[in-house]
Amino acid sequence: MARNGMTRRAVRSLGSGLLLLACSGPKAPGDEGDGCFRAEDCQLGLVCVERLCTSDLSPLVPEGAGTPAVPANVPASDAGAP
Repeated sequence: MARNGMTRRAVRSLGSGLLLLACSGPKAPGDEGDGCFRAEDCQLGLVCVERLCTSDLSPLVPEGAGTPAVPANVPASDAGAP
């Protein structure tokens, strides 16, 4: 019985030690092209897209987004007028 208890304690100690190593702290923010899981994993000005740090937002923005729609019957010079 005593041997079984020692084995359990040894396994718990080993497991605790591995957890401490795995959770040792945050890594430095990544450069462009580095692997990531979230935007905080990348340097300032970069975002995490498809698990890579990048400044290219085109995969996140649908084509044509941000372009104002101009009605077909309004001349382009009047498009901004209320």
